Amino acid sequence: MERAFRGQATVLDDGDMLNFVFDDGDSAQASVTAGFDADGYAYAQSQFAEADKQRVLQAMRANGIIEIIGPGGPFYTASLSGFTAAYLKLAEQCGFSPQGVID
Repeated sequence: MERAFRGQATVLDDGDMLNFVFDDGDSAQASVTAGFDADGYAYAQSQFAEADKQRVLQAMRANGIIEIIGPGGPFYTASLSGFTAAYLKLAEQCGFSPQGVID
């Protein structure tokens, strides 16, 4: 999620498409929804299509780096180091099975 200071716009716009590229070459697209929260702060968030969510989680497990490419080029690069441990802890705390992502 991207947030902006009051009176400022987000870099991403409503309707933009992002490409999430993993270091093994796999990728997935996500659509951006942008607007303003109840306090007047701009936000933008992305979401994968339901059919892609499991595959993206598996790619996050299998890779070390993810690069997010926006309409203007590279937007953000992040390490996926620690993803497995964090996902397992989330599954434990929230009471769902990590099966299918962490086999």
